[in-house]
Amino acid sequence: FVFIGQRRSIIREKQKSRKWLLSILPEETAKEFTAGGTVAIKKHENITVLFAQFQELTSIASAVTLEKVVKEINDCFSAFDTIMAKYKIEKIRSNGSTYMAAGGLSKNNANMPADVINAAIEIRSVMRFYKQNKLSMGEPFIEMRIGVHSGPAVSAMVGSAKFQFDIWGEAVDTAAHLAVSGEVGKINISKSTHESVADKFLFVNHIKENEPGKEAMNMYFVEGPVIV
Repeated sequence: FVFIGQRRSIIREKQKSRKWLLSILPEETAKEFTAGGTVAIKKHENITVLFAQFQELTSIASAVTLEKVVKEINDCFSAFDTIMAKYKIEKIRSNGSTYMAAGGLSKNNANMPADVINAAIEIRSVMRFYKQNKLSMGEPFIEMRIGVHSGPAVSAMVGSAKFQFDIWGEAVDTAAHLAVSGEVGKINISKSTHESVADKFLFVNHIKENEPGKEAMNMYFVEGPVIV
């Protein structure tokens, strides 16, 4: 009986460890780490990155307590985490005023760009509901810009004492640029992502003029899914 009890205890601890790893690492990466204690740097030819950025946090913090702002950010990020889990998209990190996630890291998924955009639409819905609630109470509110781009990236687990899984590359940089170049409350996607989902959603095309000497960037605001 002692042996059986110890065995069950070990199994429970392994299950807890696995659940914890899966909360911070993609499934394939978690398996690799569990098996060997290390994770190789991986090159991804095409993933879809969602980059969301809160706006005007400083001005809102001056109107209410910083603790209240942080609580509201946590509530929003928690809602986003639930949405990512629904679409099997990997949350990469949330850092102060930004939230980043990516689809296509673990396995090929033909519907991956559409899943990421659907997740972005649900995030937009969360923020709209939050804004309406704040307006009804006459309180200041946080707003958000969202950028989505499909392209190459590299993933790796960095650090040792407090390691972190992260991604780098063109897909990340462009998604962040799209968020900044978009408009508050809108989902701004790149031409490459638009080409792969053009028949699934409704869009408004717009062009962002870049610095002198650089080519203008063709972008699209996501209006919503195509109604069949």
